[in-house]
Amino acid sequence: MDSVSYGKDYQDSDFLDFITMPTELFQDLFADYTSGHKNWSGTPDLRRYSYMAHVLEVHGGFMASTTQEKAQIQYGVVVSLRTAPPVVDRETRMISHLVSLEGLDKLQTNANAKLATLNSLHAWHWKCTLPERTSFVDAVAALGKTVQPLRVPDQDLQALSQPDDPGKSDDSPLAASNRWLVEKLKSGYTFLPHTKITGEKVMALFRGPLCPGIPDNQGVKPWSLLGTDLQVLDAATGMFNLSYSAAWNLGRTLAIADRAFTTSLLRLRGKIHSAAVDRAQRQDIDGPFDIESYLRNLESSLQTVVQSQSTSPLQQTRAINRWYRTAEQKAQTPARRLMDIAAYKEEDYNRQVLNVLDTLNSEAVDSDWTAVRGWVIDQLFLAKVPLNHLVTSAESLPRESVRTFAIDTTWVECVVDGALSLANHFSQDDDVIRRAIKEKVNDFLATPIATGPRRGSRPQVPKWGFFLRSMAVTAFPDLKIEVPLPSGSESGLSEVTYMQKLSDDIIIWLLDRCPGESTLKSIKITQPGHQQGFSLGNKLTANNSDLQFRFLPTQPGVKLEDIKGDMAVSKSWTDHTVPPIYHWPSHTLLSQEFARQSVLALRKPNIFEWAGDDSNPDPGGVPSSILGSQLSTAILKLDFNVPTSDSAPLLEPSLDYSVKPPRPGIRRLFIPPAEESPQKASLIELQVSSVKSHESSGSLPTTRIPLGPQPAPAPAAILQTTDAAPTSQDIFHRLPRRRTWYAIVSQAAEARTRGR
Repeated sequence: MDSVSYGKDYQDSDFLDFITMPTELFQDLFADYTSGHKNWSGTPDLRRYSYMAHVLEVHGGFMASTTQEKAQIQYGVVVSLRTAPPVVDRETRMISHLVSLEGLDKLQTNANAKLATLNSLHAWHWKCTLPERTSFVDAVAALGKTVQPLRVPDQDLQALSQPDDPGKSDDSPLAASNRWLVEKLKSGYTFLPHTKITGEKVMALFRGPLCPGIPDNQGVKPWSLLGTDLQVLDAATGMFNLSYSAAWNLGRTLAIADRAFTTSLLRLRGKIHSAAVDRAQRQDIDGPFDIESYLRNLESSLQTVVQSQSTSPLQQTRAINRWYRTAEQKAQTPARRLMDIAAYKEEDYNRQVLNVLDTLNSEAVDSDWTAVRGWVIDQLFLAKVPLNHLVTSAESLPRESVRTFAIDTTWVECVVDGALSLANHFSQDDDVIRRAIKEKVNDFLATPIATGPRRGSRPQVPKWGFFLRSMAVTAFPDLKIEVPLPSGSESGLSEVTYMQKLSDDIIIWLLDRCPGESTLKSIKITQPGHQQGFSLGNKLTANNSDLQFRFLPTQPGVKLEDIKGDMAVSKSWTDHTVPPIYHWPSHTLLSQEFARQSVLALRKPNIFEWAGDDSNPDPGGVPSSILGSQLSTAILKLDFNVPTSDSAPLLEPSLDYSVKPPRPGIRRLFIPPAEESPQKASLIELQVSSVKSHESSGSLPTTRIPLGPQPAPAPAAILQTTDAAPTSQDIFHRLPRRRTWYAIVSQAAEARTRGR
C-alpha cells in the first residue's frame, strides 16, 4: 500500500502474504464496542488497536545479549487483541499473524462479500495446551528444590550408603569398599578405562575442573614437561587419578587445535629467546672484561680459529674414535672452544628473558604477546573446555535441576601449563620462557585495569558457579541474573564474571565469590523484561475471567515499595457483566473499556491518577504502555539465599575438612622455583616383573614413570586399617545395575590388592 508520509518502498514484482477470513469474523475484529455492544458501520474502527502497541525500555543487566555499550535496550511491543480459545479439549496447534492496518480505517467494505483479506507481515506457530497440564510457572518454581553440588544425585548416594546386611561389621571388606566408592562419587569423581605404560588395561579416577566442594589438589604442582608426572595414585586402592594429567594434555590439544595461538606462541618464544641471548652475550662481553683482556687474548683466539680450519688431526686418528671421546676430550674440541667464547651465563639469560618480556608487555603493538596472554586468561574462565570435561557424567546434571560447583584452580592451571609447553625448542629441563610468561600473566592479574568501563578494578577470575538445566533456558534464552555486590566494592566490578549458554537447555554462571564469603549473600535469576508474556488475567474460561490490576506509579521517583496497603486489585467478569471487557464470541479484548476499568480500580492519590471523575474517567489519557503493563504476565523469579558460613549448603565441603574455601585475593598462577624441575619429582615404581628375573634374564630394568608427589589420603578414605582388602566383587556388588557407568569401578579394589 502507498503510505501518506513515505514514498514508494516496494517493487511491482514483490510477493505479499495474505490471510483470508469470513466477513463475520472481520466485523467482530473491527467493530465499535464503546457502547458495550457490537456496532458495525461498514468502516473498520481501529481505535481500540491504538492501545495494543508501545515501546519498552529495559535495563539488560547481566544477560547473554547485553553489552556494555548497549545496556539500556528499547523494544517495540505489539500485543495481540485476540486470545486463544478459552477452553480446549486437546493440545491444539495455533498460528499468529502480524497484520498491517495501514489505510484500513478508510476502506469501505462490501456488505455482500463473504470473505475479507488482510496483509500478513509475519507469522509463527505455537501450541495451546490443556489447563490441567503442569504449568511453566510450577516447573520453574520446583527448580528451587533441586539445588545440590555437581555430583551423583543424593538418592543414589543414599542407596549406596545403605548396607545390604545391617548386622555385618563396618570393618568388613564390603563395607570398606562401599565407603571408598561413596566418598569418591561424593567428591565428584567418575571412572574411566586407562591403559598403563605396560599395556595393562585398568580403571582410573577422573574429575574435571568443576568440583562439588573446594578440592584438595593432593600436592600436585601444575608444572610439567610431559604431563605424566601429574598422575596421582589413590592411596587406598592404587588406582591412577588422571584428572590433572588429562587437564595438561587437554590444554596441549586445545593449543594445537588453535592455529592462531600456536603461531603466536612460536613467534613469541622465538622473539624472547633471540633477544635474551643477544642481551646476555652483550652483557657478558661488556661486563667482566676490558680492552686489555681482549688484546691479551686476541692472539690465542686467532690461533684457535686457524686450528679449527685444519684437517691434519683427522689424518692422525681413526674416524671411529670420535664416538668414544670422553667428556674432557669433547670439551677440548675447537668447535666447543669457539662455543665457549660466545657462551653466556645461564643466570644472565634467565634474567634477560624477563626483561625482554617486560619490553613486549609494555608495547601495545606486540600482537603475539597480546594473543598469548588473552588465550591464557580465557582458560581461567573455562572458555574452551569441552562440556564432557565440565560435566563428566549425565547423572550429575539431570533435567530441571540446579547444580553448584567450585572451580579446581590446579586443574585449570594444568590446562594453561600444557598449552604453554608447546613450541619449546630451547630448553630440556627448565622452561624459562614458560615461567616468564606465567609471571607476566600474574602481573596482569594483579594490576588494575587502566581503561574501559572496568577501569580501576583488577581482572575478576571465577572460582565458583552453578549450572541451570531447565526448559526455562529454552523458553527464555536471555535469563537475567543478579548477584548484588556489597557496599563499598571497587568501581567497575561485575556481579557475574562469566555466563554462557552451553546448549538449548543448559546455562552456566561463574562468579569470583563463593558461599562462605560475606560478599555473596543472595542470587536472583529473573525472566528478562523483553521476554515477558501477556495474558488476560489469571484465569480465562468459557464464560468467566479473573483479573488483577496492579498499581503502577505515574510520577517519577515513586517506587512500588512506597505504596501502602494492597499492591493490586482483583476483579472478575462473566460473559453477562455490563459493561464487558472481553468479547467471548471472537475471543478479543475490548481495550477501551479495559483501560477505563483500570483507572477505576487503581485510582490512588499521588500514585495512580488520570483526568476525569470516578464515575467517568477519561480513558483517552491512559497511555498504551499502562495497558500493556496490566496485561503483562508476572516476571518469573528464582531467589537463592546463600549462607555466609563455611559450611554453606550450596557448597559441598571437601573430604579434607582442613581445606577451607579460598578467601578473596589476587589470583596467581603457580610458578616453581628456578632450581626445581619436573625431573626431581618422586618416582612410583611399576613392577613389570620381579627384579631377580631381570637380573637373570638380562631383560630391561624395572619400568619407571615420573609421577607427582605421593599424596596423603583423606582421613575418610584410608582403608589400610582393615585386615581384609576389598575385592572387585565386593565393589561391583554395591553398584546399581541400572547405572551402567558405575560398573567401570569394578577393578578398583583389585588394583589395591596387587599394590599390597
